[in-house]
Amino acid sequence: MVTFAYRATDARGEVRNGLVQGGSEAQAKAALRRQGLYPLEIEERAPARAAPGALDGLRRLRSPRGELPAFTRSLASFLAAGFPLDRALAMCAELVSHPRLDTAIRRVRRDVQTGRSLAAALEGDPALFDPLYSSSVGAAERAGALDAGLASLAAHLEERRELGHQLRSILLYPAVMAVVGALAVAVMMVFVLPRFADILEGAGQSLPWATSLLLGVSRTVGRWWWAILALALLAGAFVRAWARTAEGRRSWDAALLSAPGLGTLVRKLVAARFGRSLGTLLQNGVPLPAALRLSADTLGNVVATQAVRDAQGRVREGESLAAALGRSDVLPGPALRMVAVGEETGRLEDLLLRTAELYEGEVRRDLRTLVGLVEPAMILVLGALVGFVALAMIQAVFSINEVPL
Repeated sequence: MVTFAYRATDARGEVRNGLVQGGSEAQAKAALRRQGLYPLEIEERAPARAAPGALDGLRRLRSPRGELPAFTRSLASFLAAGFPLDRALAMCAELVSHPRLDTAIRRVRRDVQTGRSLAAALEGDPALFDPLYSSSVGAAERAGALDAGLASLAAHLEERRELGHQLRSILLYPAVMAVVGALAVAVMMVFVLPRFADILEGAGQSLPWATSLLLGVSRTVGRWWWAILALALLAGAFVRAWARTAEGRRSWDAALLSAPGLGTLVRKLVAARFGRSLGTLLQNGVPLPAALRLSADTLGNVVATQAVRDAQGRVREGESLAAALGRSDVLPGPALRMVAVGEETGRLEDLLLRTAELYEGEVRRDLRTLVGLVEPAMILVLGALVGFVALAMIQAVFSINEVPL
């Protein structure tokens, strides 16, 4: 049963406020009429939430966009089952667990009840529902196929999230290995080696060059660790601030596209994002120029974004999409050929989505191969460092005992 807040009049015309329960809004109104009340306003009351706790704090730390694919899929399913839009939104609000998304859905439902379109209501929260999302919904509403458009949009969001999760999981192991290796070396330099230094220097004998070098580095790190840490933080902050500027971001993204080996991987990732976004927008009925403008903002690379925006202007002038995109060296050649075939056959959105699937698979395989090469290299580097430390200490011990190594 759902609780509704009501404002109603009785037979004498007096206004009353209160709560009533019912399986739907119609049942709640019927219950009021049985009580001799005539409803003026009735609104579903959100269920009381438990006091904030540790679990609520963890939910707030998560991004609400993580639940957006599930919300979109649920809304499409409810609409396809024949539920009215406001009722479908109310049921979706009950299913989500993130407070931020729950609040946004309830606000959207109130806007829809006042007569606004779903797309217009979504545009009121652009931080959560980006222009690609609201534009896809608006095109589907105008075409009279909102449930199908939402299902297509949900598939796009699910594929994008799945690709992101897989890329992060692939990169997690080498990142953890690098952090653990750096901490191990730092502990040896700051805590372990200074203890050996006192013992070795107390022997009064000259030390091998490797041991002297190692102890010198250890003393420097132990004495000036705060300065080294401060310099590292300052350098990181400077690079971060520079990368946030328009010129810095453009230079960084251009370097990524032109880097040997890595540039090919970045181009494939751009092609996957471009194909998935543009194909979804076209599938939902968004016109090509507007779809190009929206998909350009999803690429994650300002150089590629500018290239697609330039292509949008040329398409408006009558040039084919494949030719307009081919003027820049951003998308791989096979992707451009797929676009050309799609334009010739009139199946551009289908071939764009197939291109996205193709390059998403290639990005996963290439990244696994790259990580497979990086992991042994990191093991060799860490092994060499540990081996150098062990060899330097063994040389020092043997030199003290005057035993030739």
